[in-house]
Amino acid sequence: MRIYMLLFSFVLFSCNEVRRINDNGVCTIDLDNVQKKESVSFSSLFEAAGVIVLEMTDNSLLAKIDKIEFIGDSLYVLERGKGLYLFDVKGKFLRKIGDKGVGLGEYISPLDISVDIENKKLYLLDSQTQTILKYSANGDYESSFKLKNEKMFSSRIQYYNGKIYTDLYTYEGADSKFLLSEVNMKDGKRTSFWLDAVQYNKGWNELFIANQQPFISQYEGKPRFSQLFMDTIFAITKDDIQPYIVLQSENFVTKDYLDSQKETKKASKIFSNLNNTTKIYNYLESDRYVYFNYYIRDNLYITFYDKLQKSAYMTQNVVNDLLYVDDEGVQLFPNFISFDEKRAYSVEMNNDFSRNVFLKDIQDNRINRKVKGIDSFQGISEDSNPVIIYYEFKN
Repeated sequence: MRIYMLLFSFVLFSCNEVRRINDNGVCTIDLDNVQKKESVSFSSLFEAAGVIVLEMTDNSLLAKIDKIEFIGDSLYVLERGKGLYLFDVKGKFLRKIGDKGVGLGEYISPLDISVDIENKKLYLLDSQTQTILKYSANGDYESSFKLKNEKMFSSRIQYYNGKIYTDLYTYEGADSKFLLSEVNMKDGKRTSFWLDAVQYNKGWNELFIANQQPFISQYEGKPRFSQLFMDTIFAITKDDIQPYIVLQSENFVTKDYLDSQKETKKASKIFSNLNNTTKIYNYLESDRYVYFNYYIRDNLYITFYDKLQKSAYMTQNVVNDLLYVDDEGVQLFPNFISFDEKRAYSVEMNNDFSRNVFLKDIQDNRINRKVKGIDSFQGISEDSNPVIIYYEFKN
């Protein structure tokens, strides 16, 4: 039996005003006392599975996919540090958006993207220059602004309701360590700051891993935000930042433990130590359920919260019977990188291990023939682009 361990990641300060957030009706989940199930099948969570095979041209060769976004029938694919690519929803390559350089519309190290679906605009963060670039839906450059940083920098962005939000990491000597900010889209000034790292992230305010994604895809027009060691998932609303789900567990990493790790100078040792701590990974949400993963001492758990029944349960065994024809395949949630109101999206062949395994599954005819678009697997090889797998939520 093969099991693939894939990682699925109130008081606020605004300008000079301290305000309290209304926390009435916040969902609290006690992870130590939720119901445990032996296994959960994908077919009980999703209606169907499908694939998007991305066309390969000289201008659309991807080593990996770090983020995807949609505006209508346009699919935007980001490979961090390399570039941004525009495909249609069937995987046909249309163009590369921007390019490496320092000219108008160009970037040095593209790290994140976010979309304004209503106005059909696309925003890209160049991490090295701390510049946010704005493009039209068809990829034409329109404008840009540089973030105003004072002993801080940002690695992720989120557009919502006419505003740009960013995560925050601070340098030594900074007066305060907030986790989230709102940015003026004309001049790049930080207009509001939320969530003090000491209170909400156990004092941790460092970029720990390259794929750390604090912003969670929009659901019903309300993006979620949660940093690596937070026990609260926040909703970004039109008027405020509100706690959405509070998690409780005696196994959560403590501030004292994180402080002790900061004294470890060797990055590989820090990563190894912190990977064994309890923290949230890979959150996604449908009309009915919230799903997320977390580790407790090398054991990965998948937790489901039923919003209708207001109850939670967990399992360590999720059988992907929509993508595979038997129960010998992936038994833990894949690495979901995005979701919207209709679908959740994951990526296969996104690293050497995943590539080898997935190609063998295709060769051994283990992929379910009911997968939408499966005929596009013909001709796929080890040189192909990563494959996007989508799962349609049940109504």
